[in-house]
Amino acid sequence: MISHRGKYYIVSMEREYTDLIRDRIKLKGLGESLYVINTIKQKVEVPDNSIDIAFAFFRLHEDNTDWIIRETSRILKTTGKCVVIDSLSLGGHIYELIRTEFVPNHSRMGIDMEIFSNLIAENDLDITYQREDKGVIFLILENSH
Repeated sequence: MISHRGKYYIVSMEREYTDLIRDRIKLKGLGESLYVINTIKQKVEVPDNSIDIAFAFFRLHEDNTDWIIRETSRILKTTGKCVVIDSLSLGGHIYELIRTEFVPNHSRMGIDMEIFSNLIAENDLDITYQREDKGVIFLILENSH
């Protein structure tokens, strides 16, 4: 899936993950095409309109992640896509209430699709594919401009 001709960026907000990813990249000999960015600045150091495809895996349900959608809209090419896989909100289920009490950075558990859909629209993105299965949501987002 990874070609030596492409340029790939991996963004993580947690240093331990970026270090682990860097080690694996070196091991596989892909250092010249894979770039790992560790950021907590709410800005990804990638030029505007430069990314063909972005992935967001189980990150958007956490607190203070609206910036990820803003940055995704900024960095995606006009023909770019973003694949989102995350947990869905349990709508106030007791499990959700207990979990948010004890897990840091989780005042909510899962994505509330009504709120998330508004955030996507505010950032000029469209949901072009949506599938839900066993509490997990799979989305494809595309630029609407």
